[in-house]
This record gives sequence, C-alpha cells and structure tokens, in this order.
Amino acid sequence: MRDITLCHPRLQTLAAELIKECAKQGLQIKIGETLRTVAEQDALYAQGRTKPGKKVTNAPGSSFSSYHQWGTAFDIYRVDGKDAFYDNDGFFGKVGAIGISIGLEWGGNWKSIPDKPHFQLPDWGSSTSGIKKKFKTPEQFMTMNGFGAAAADDGLTAEASSRPNWLKVTVGRIGDHLVLVLINDVSESIRFAQIRDSFISNVSEQLLQPTRALERLADSLESADVSHEQLANHARQVRHSCVRLDRMISDLLMLIKAQEPVTASEANRCDLFSQVSGAVDDLAGAARDAGVQVRVGGKSPVMIHGEADQIRMAVRKMVENAIVYSHPGGAVGVSVALSSDGKNAVVRVIDHGEGVPKADLPRIFERFYRGSNQNERTTDGIGLGLAIVKHAALAHHGDVTVWSAPGQGSTFTLSLPVGD
Repeated sequence: MRDITLCHPRLQTLAAELIKECAKQGLQIKIGETLRTVAEQDALYAQGRTKPGKKVTNAPGSSFSSYHQWGTAFDIYRVDGKDAFYDNDGFFGKVGAIGISIGLEWGGNWKSIPDKPHFQLPDWGSSTSGIKKKFKTPEQFMTMNGFGAAAADDGLTAEASSRPNWLKVTVGRIGDHLVLVLINDVSESIRFAQIRDSFISNVSEQLLQPTRALERLADSLESADVSHEQLANHARQVRHSCVRLDRMISDLLMLIKAQEPVTASEANRCDLFSQVSGAVDDLAGAARDAGVQVRVGGKSPVMIHGEADQIRMAVRKMVENAIVYSHPGGAVGVSVALSSDGKNAVVRVIDHGEGVPKADLPRIFERFYRGSNQNERTTDGIGLGLAIVKHAALAHHGDVTVWSAPGQGSTFTLSLPVGD
C-alpha cells in the first residue's frame, strides 16, 4: 500500500516533516510503500530477494517480521528526474541523515542488509521481536494505539469519547385510561452542575494549600524550640505555594478570557507560525533544563484571525506539556501547516515521552484534571493547561485533538480556520 494515512500518527507527521526538510535541501522525494497486509507481505516474500532499493523482504507475512505490517515504516523514492532508486550521487545517504535528525530510524544504517530507502519509528528497535512480544499481532497493536482500519472506531481522541446522558421522566395519570409521560433531557444541566461543583472544590483546595503553609510557618514562629532549618523549610513551602497560586490565578484568568468567541476582523489577523515560534522561544529555558530538544518547522506565514496572546498561550501550554512528559535527551517536534483542503491552519506538537493512558484520554481537557501518568516534573501541575488549549481553540472556531499511547508519546493537533 502507499496510503500513509493508515500508518501510526507519529509516522505520518514525521514522513511529512521528512519531505519538507528534504525539499529545503533540494532533495525531492515521495512516500512509497507503507502499510502492508499479510497477503502483500507474502507476495513480496514469494518474489525472493532483489537488490536493495527495490521491494525486498526476507519476512513472510505470517511472521509479522516487517515493520511495514505494523504501520510504523515507510519507503521513499526520488522524484527529481533520475531513476527512483539511483544512489551513485549519495542521494539516499543525505535523506537518511535528515530522517535521523528528526527522530526516524534509517535502514541505510543496518549492518546486515542496508535498505537505504527505508525509514521507521525507532521505538521498538530494529527487529520486530520486541513489538511482537508486547502486542502479538499488528491488528492488536493498531487497535490499542488508535490507527489503521482496525482502530477506526476505537475513540482514542478525546473529542470522540462517549459521555453519559440523563433523562428526567415524569409520569402522570390524566384519565381513567390515559397516562401522560414527559421525557426531558437534563444532561446539560447536570453536566454544568457537576463541572461547577468540581470547579469550586478544586479551586478551594488550591486556595487552602498556601493557607496551610502559612499556618505551619506561624506555628514555627511562635514556637521557641523551632530550629532555623525548620523555619527556613516552612518559609520555602509558603513561597512555593504562593508561586503555584499565582500560576493558577494567571491560568484561570486566561481560561476566563478564552470563553468568548473571537470575531474575525482585519484588526486581529496574525501569523500563526510567528506565534508558534514565539511560544517555543518562551520555553527555551525550560526545554534546556529538562534536556529536551524542541524543533519547529512548517509553513510561514499562515494567517489566521485571532487573539495573538491566546494563540501563543495555547501553543505554549501544548509544548510545555510535551516537554515535561518527555524523557531527558528526547525531542519534541512542532509543525505548522495547512490542512489538505486549505481551510484550516494546523499546529501539531509531537513528543516521544510517556504517553497518556487510554482511560485518561476522555478527561484530559477538563479543568483541573490530572492524569495517572505523573512524574517528578509534573507533580506541581495544576491541570488547567489543556483546558486553556481547548477553550482557546473553541473561541477561535477551531478544535484540538489528541492521539496518545503509553510508552509511545503523544500528538496534539490544534486546528484553526485560516484568515480571509
């Protein structure tokens, strides 16, 4: 097959990035082979080995030993007027170096049988033994990770998740032989009450933390036996709580501001790429401290109608989230592009970090929601960042979606209408 859209979402994004980065260096490529069925793999296996650069495999389809069957690999070919796999000029080595730089594994580095047109996700090693041990079959892997035909209805994006509804049923007799039944959908009012109660409870808890820290400090000041070290520790707790409270108030103000829809006008046209670049620059120090590299690429300018500070903050929250959930030495990719129909500007933030458990996905855009995958860099989080992203997207008549899987990372996609 040559349909990259059936492959792993992160592979799709990296494939697009590879094409763009190669084009910048005058290397014209296209995507060739992508996802293969068992029958397609068997057909290639039956042909026997040909020279590298053609369709080569020593893996029968039933063995699931090709990453093409798992939707995590693709091949490329050149489209600059020369033979598709001509390499006397070192063409594929140059493309391979670019692929490695953006986080792909390149088949040209393989020791036994180099395959220069081949690229794959590096997460499970060069051999498929690890992924087979964990997931058994490609179908199970695709279903659990939310891509491919097998997972088309699996609901791994937050917006696609179902939610309960409530009906109020009133029954009354209006005669000897007649009964009136009134059914009223009260789902929205109950959801609103739940959100309100949860919001009040969460804000109250956040406000109580600095109060408790102040009480501990006051107790220490009143005590004659307190040591200087204990006093300093309680003072640090007060400072920490105040900083956290200040951050919460700032996020709440931004969240409130993002509740009002933005009306398109000539006065609020802005370049999305500039806002994305600015947001990444704001987080340069945080990325450096975390040992995470953040790369930005894509189309510029991409004009939209919007409140520049809201857009910048939304992107910043997405990138900040990717940084803190990435492993030291990891990389975060941020891209800006137009949708295939040209109607929307799309920002994708991709990390290769811890990923989000499937059970948490339906709730990650809720205010104050904290998932189960916290680490020491995220324990001080408040849980408003992704809520800000969601409401900023809605205020700008766009949306935000997420793909994620534990141990594989996440891809957050923010879509906004392009400016006229």
